[in-house]
Parts: sequence; C-alpha cells; structure tokens
Amino acid sequence: MSTSIDVQLYKLKQQQTNLNNFNMAATYGLLYQIYINIYFQLAAIGETVANSINFLGIYRRRRAKMPENLQGKTVMITGANSGIGKECAIACAIRGAQIILACRDQTKALEAVEQIVATVGKERRDQLFLVELDLSSLDSVRKCAQQVENRFERIDVLINNAGVMMCPQWNTKDGYEYQLATNHLGHFLLTNLLMEKIKSAPSARIVNLSSIAHMPGQMYFDNFDMDGIYTPFKSYARSKLANIFFTRELAKRLKNTNITVYSAHPGMVNTELKRHLNKIQQFFLKWLNKMILISPELGAQTSLYCAFDERVSNQTGHYYANCSRVEKLFPHVTDDSDSAKLWELISDVKDKHLKLMGCQNIFTESTINFWRKLGIGLRRAQLPEHLDDKVVVITGANRGIGLETARIIAERGATVILGCRNMQRGYEALKLIIDSIDPLYKNNVTLIHLDLLSFESIYKFCNAVFNLTDRVDVLINNAGIMMCAEGKSMDGYETQLAGNYLGPFLLTNLLLTHLKRSKAGRIVNLSSIAHNVGIMHFDNINLVGNYTPQRAYGQSKLAVLLWGRELAKRLSESNIHVYSVHPGLIGTDLYTNTVNPFVGYCKRIFGSISFLNTVDGSQTTLYCAFDERVASESGHYYKNCKRDNNMTGRVNDQDSLRLWKLSMELCKLTDNNDNVEASYKIDDE
Repeated sequence: MSTSIDVQLYKLKQQQTNLNNFNMAATYGLLYQIYINIYFQLAAIGETVANSINFLGIYRRRRAKMPENLQGKTVMITGANSGIGKECAIACAIRGAQIILACRDQTKALEAVEQIVATVGKERRDQLFLVELDLSSLDSVRKCAQQVENRFERIDVLINNAGVMMCPQWNTKDGYEYQLATNHLGHFLLTNLLMEKIKSAPSARIVNLSSIAHMPGQMYFDNFDMDGIYTPFKSYARSKLANIFFTRELAKRLKNTNITVYSAHPGMVNTELKRHLNKIQQFFLKWLNKMILISPELGAQTSLYCAFDERVSNQTGHYYANCSRVEKLFPHVTDDSDSAKLWELISDVKDKHLKLMGCQNIFTESTINFWRKLGIGLRRAQLPEHLDDKVVVITGANRGIGLETARIIAERGATVILGCRNMQRGYEALKLIIDSIDPLYKNNVTLIHLDLLSFESIYKFCNAVFNLTDRVDVLINNAGIMMCAEGKSMDGYETQLAGNYLGPFLLTNLLLTHLKRSKAGRIVNLSSIAHNVGIMHFDNINLVGNYTPQRAYGQSKLAVLLWGRELAKRLSESNIHVYSVHPGLIGTDLYTNTVNPFVGYCKRIFGSISFLNTVDGSQTTLYCAFDERVASESGHYYKNCKRDNNMTGRVNDQDSLRLWKLSMELCKLTDNNDNVEASYKIDDE
C-alpha cells in the first residue's frame, strides 16, 4: 500500500521537527496529509467497487476458516446485540462456544439473544450470557469487568467490536470525547481489567476493530479533546487509528505470553453504525447500500479470521482486512513512539479514574463515619468478659488500632504478645497498657521486636514466641504502611507489598503450628476498602517502572483478601478460621508516611468529624477475633462488624491460588499442601 512518496514526506517532516524547523515540518506534514487523504479516498472507492462486484457474484470476499467445535471456549464480544457483533456471536455459538454478550442497550440485547437462539437452536441458550456494558462510561466498564471476573474462570477470545461512527461532538460523563471514549478508551480499560482472565486461557486472542478510516487519522496529542477542530470524521478516524496503536503496543507488552493481538478492518458493512450520518449520506446509502455495503455476516469474517483461524495463530500486533494481513501501512501508523505515547496517555486516564474511585470511597465512608460518630449505624463487637485462656499475637501494637486492640484484650486477662518495629514506641505502648489494666494481668503482656520488612526479623520474632508459649489462639496481622514513597524491604520487595502482605504471610505460615494447637484458632488480617481499586501485577509484583503510592497500596490490600480466601481453604479441615478486615477510616499515624497530599489534607480537615477514633476503629478486628457470631465463618471480608460480600471481582479463587504460589516462592517456603481441599468453597452469596 505504502509508496516511497509517503515515506519520504514523513521522514522529512520528522527530520525538520527534530531540527526545530517547525515551519518546514508543518509544510511536509501538510503534504503528507494531503497524500494520505487522496489515497484514502481512492481506497474507499476501490472497496465500494469490490463490494459491488461481490454483490454481482463476479468476485467473492474471503472467509475465515473456523474450527468446527469451539466447546470449552469462552468468547466475549462487545456490541453483540447487532451487526458484526451479533454475527460473530452466532458463528461462535453454533460451534458450541460460551458467549459473553456485552451490550449497552439491554432491551436490544435480549432481542438479539432470542434471534441468536432462533438461529443456533434452543439447546444453545445456556451458552449465552448477557452483561451490561456502556463503553462511554468508565464506571460501567469496571462493573462489567467485575461481573465477568466473578462468573468466568477465563476468556479465550475477546472481540472489542462495539463502536460509534461520525456522531456529533459529544462528551462522556467522564469528560472525554465520545467517539474516542467508546471506540478506544473503553476497550482499553476493559481489556486491561480482564487481562488476568485472558492470561488464564491456554491460548488467547484479542481482536480490536479498526477501519480503513484509520488512514487519514491523527492523534492530536496536543489537543486531545479536539477543541475547535472537531469534525465527526476526524474523530472517527482518530479512534480507529488509536485501536491500531493499541494493538501494536499491547502485542509488544504481551510478547512472551500466550496472548496474540489483532486489529481488523471488517469492510464497509451495512450495520446500524451509520445511524449518525447526515441525511444526504443516509439517503444515498438507503438506495445503494446493498450494492456498495457488504452484509454483517460477511463483515464478521475478518474478526472471526483473527479470532480463530489457525493461519494467523503465530502472528500478533498486525492489521487485517478481508481475511488477510495488510503488509504495508502508512509510516504514521507504524510509528511505535506514538503507540507508546498513546498508551501512556490513556493509562493516565485509567489511573485518574482509579484515584477518583478512591476519592469516592473516602468521601462515602467519611459521610457514613459522620453519622457513626453520632451513634447512628456503628456496630460493636461482643467480647467475652474474660480472655484468661487466650494467647494473642498482635503486630503493629505500639500505636493506633493495634494498641487499642491490645489494651482491650489485655484488660480481659489474655496473654498478649506485642510485635513492634519501633521499640521505643513499643515500650511506651507496653507501659500505657500495663498502667490501664488490672495489676493482676500486668505480667501477661510481652513486647518483642518485629520488623515486617525483614524476613530475618520475622524468623527471630517467631523463635521468641515459640520460647514464650506453646500455642497461639489468635493472630492479628494489624501492622501496615500506607501510600509511602517508593522503596524496598530488606529482602528486596516493594515496601507496601512487603509490609502489608508478604511479611504477614511469612509470619502466619511460621506460626501455623502453634495456631493449630489452639482449640479454636483465629487469624485476622487487616485489609482496606482500598482493595476495590487494587490490581495484582503478577508479572511485575514490585511495580518496577510502574510505581505510584496508591497503586502499591491498593495491590497490597487486595493481596490480603486473596490470601485470606486461599488460607481459609487450606485450613478448612483444621480448627483455624481466617478473616479479612476493613477497620474503617481511622485517625491514626498510618497517614504519617503518605506522600499523597489529598489523603493528608482530608485527615487534617475532616479528621475530627469523619475519621473514627481507635476504640471504634478496633471493633471489627475484635469482632473477627473473638465474637461468637462469626465463629463458624472463614475466608470472608468484614467491615463495621459485619460480613461484606460486595468486593471487587478481582477477589477470586484463581488469583488467590496464583498469589499463594508466588508468595511461597518469594518467601522461600515449601508448600506441603498444594492440593486445596475441594470440599470447602467460600460462599459469597
């Protein structure tokens, strides 16, 4: 396709830009754009002629070669209620695949399901699953991804098919230009959120629908909202170029995985996509569409070719049209520096949305806490009056929730072992506890040094515990770090992951023998509502080159929940129960190390009215550690002294097992119980 003219013009433009000769660069850029536009017009005319010849039966478009049997495959298709998406769904369903139809208009989606069933047979109805997805809404994308994560173990094929074409200048509720948001940004977020499910397939494929209209497309990085330059076609062309960029960059990032990525031009197809064209264009197409536009069934062939055809199984990152790889693209399309630039720009959008969700979580909980502080809606743990027969280990017990929890337990006569990193503060806490309890119990409280950022320190702590007692009844993994600057533990792991998760993971495993000697042992792990915005970066667990304080904190707290589920399974035949806890927004020193000014600002301004005190903040921990109402439960998540099943879909058994195996490797532990008890399933209902 590409000739020396466009290559030379593009090179000259780049050379002049590098020399800061912007006038000449603009001239060459204009000539290059004129050339592309002429070529695009000729290519579009050529395609309409080819479609007309196909209509007359003189020439036949190529078709995909699909396997006869797709049973066992899970295929997710966006925009599957009409046009190309529906035809893809029919082709997959008739071969036995499990289909996830992700659609915005649920009424049309239900109609589409009935039409698909009428075509493939009633016996295939159970293979069709409907989820709501509005790609113009980042919240809707996240909810859709969560539903899919909750229900399906893996995704073998993701076809990012949905789109809009040449609509007026609209903005989404998130503030982004509508065509770019729907055609590209929504699919970018969806694909990234589902990546772990896609990686779970033995051999997975991602198909992104582009268009011949990508040719004259420009990214407008300096004016991303296209203020003052918007036209429906410019925006559409940009969104389709973005999908090719996305495909190329994603293929690079997934190079050594089991996933291949494709961008597809379906052809000029007679679908509802043309509904936003002006009246003249629609009048023209009304009379000629059968001749110059191909049917949705034919239009689906290139998507199916990329999704299933064995002829492209070892290809990735390329662009396809008419069931064939397009070998030559314009140089601005293959400029991988722009692909990387777009990826980083859109990733910032994704991260901003995660931060917004985090802010919404803080605002919502702050509002609830305001009423709780007035005595409305705050639940409390029901503790036994006497805990003389209990041995309790608490980490991070020199301040905040840990200190208050230790004091409440100690005053009921329990043997309490305080694990603290800062020994000066530890001795201050020890004195405070002893001074506040019955003198009869003052010898029941012991302080031992524990630095969760050091595996060596954890081993020494456990040896000290072994010398002190022959059993542990309750282990409360309370210590934590919140949104600190990037750093590493003594063993080389990212600070928040090590302090909030890996350290407690190792500690718990080392103390399991002592916990099993208890008549009824409990393990309480402190998580956070921040798990909702957490993502496990299994392939980059230390977030090298990808660190932000919020990202690391969210990952560490999600890890705690995943670990709690897996640990509960592995201990299902024992006397030990496991609990994950969100204590609430508490006015503690946990915010000391945060580098996020927003969080610090919230604490300073709203702390007195919206942050719980440590007595109230310790209640859910105490509830899980001692309350008889949860004595038979294990593996669940709790907040405000109540079990909460409203967790992110990223809390699932598959990722729990994967994290367990990774953690055993990182902590250099031997796993003698690789076969999880199949009889125990955590009920999230």
